[in-house]
Amino acid sequence: MMMQKNWDADELMDNLRKGTKEANKDRIAKGIEPIEIIGWIEKPTYDATNHRLIWSAAIQDIGTNEPLNEQGVNYNTYLPGT
Repeated sequence: MMMQKNWDADELMDNLRKGTKEANKDRIAKGIEPIEIIGWIEKPTYDATNHRLIWSAAIQDIGTNEPLNEQGVNYNTYLPGT
């Protein structure tokens, strides 16, 4: 099976933001601060040697102006097709 090597970073970011917005409903219901995705730290890249898709995004609580060293990171490694 041939794996896609060029990922649409903008589309993926839109999907991450939509998913986060939906997940925030559960966070709020549980008394947890909602979060927002600020942007890419590392845009999606496909590692053909190891057959994995990697990306990371900066996150923070909604409405805060936290300094960069206080923001969170969502780091993902996916093994497509496994």
